[in-house]
Amino acid sequence: MSETGLIVAEVVFLVLLYAFVWSVVRSSSRQLRLAQPPAPPVQQPPAPEVAPFSAPAVAEPQAAPPVPPVAVVPVPAPQATEEPLIPAGENRDFFEDRTEGAGGDEGPLDLSSNLDPRLIVEASDTLQVGHTIPLEGGITIGRSDAADLSIGDQFVSHMHARILRRGAYHFVEDLGSTNGTFLNDRRVESDAQLKVHDALRIGQTTLRYEE
Repeated sequence: MSETGLIVAEVVFLVLLYAFVWSVVRSSSRQLRLAQPPAPPVQQPPAPEVAPFSAPAVAEPQAAPPVPPVAVVPVPAPQATEEPLIPAGENRDFFEDRTEGAGGDEGPLDLSSNLDPRLIVEASDTLQVGHTIPLEGGITIGRSDAADLSIGDQFVSHMHARILRRGAYHFVEDLGSTNGTFLNDRRVESDAQLKVHDALRIGQTTLRYEE
């Protein structure tokens, strides 16, 4: 066979091979299209409904939450005291050198010059209700006759408490009493400042602080 014949044979072979491959590819594409499920139709979202105009609803008032109960702290029962009496005149040193003031050319500034600190008896088995006890530098309170304010109550210690002045303020201090000193129903552990309308309870006697 001549060289020209070989070339023609090769061209014919390539054409037949291309036709075969093209037919195979076309057949495969057709089968793939038939095997795929049809796409679902696209659903349009429903149009929003326009509600008819109505007056705004008025919220009903809600009931207030219940108030939790307040725990009541029991107060220990008072006990009778048996302390030795303190001789008269030995209680005055309780208040010495306790006043603080700002020094200067014009002397210390007295912020309490226009005040009238005092105790008023509100309730007592031995003292007259409404009786006023003035507070200048300070006083001692107890069952002893040597106390500045003597309370004949078996639940009051002989030297129960004292009131002293520090600067422009007055403080109450418990003197190690058996039944304790209470300021606004709270036991005084060491000392506490007295404020207007405070209630001071010693034994069965209640005193109100005023200025």
